Amino acid sequence: MVEAPDVYCPKEKRKVPIWWCLGSYTQGRNPCPELLEATVKIAEDYAEVKCKAQKPKMNLWQRLILRLTDRLYIGHKTHEGWKGSLPHYIIECPVHGMVETYPHGYEGRLECPRCQEEENEKIDSRAED
Repeated sequence: MVEAPDVYCPKEKRKVPIWWCLGSYTQGRNPCPELLEATVKIAEDYAEVKCKAQKPKMNLWQRLILRLTDRLYIGHKTHEGWKGSLPHYIIECPVHGMVETYPHGYEGRLECPRCQEEENEKIDSRAED
């Protein structure tokens, strides 16, 4: 039987089998809610994940810009269903640390997407009651 490749889990702060992230029916484990993207090549014993809990890699200059301006421009991106691209930034959320986001609303607010998800879940749970 082929062993599952290991990946580093920032939430667990250690290497774990890839099925911890992807979920496993036989192991009775649901997919990790932090998972954004996964690449797995079992034949090459290779796995890579991108998750919400990962901190972006920045050099000294980028960290300085982030500290001085409270935002770091990382480029324009287009998401699925969008007609055009928007500038994306890294900001530091007091709750979730460094997160990637884009301007929201007419004012172009930079909000933590994880805080927004949590707020939306609270609103949805209140609506169900």
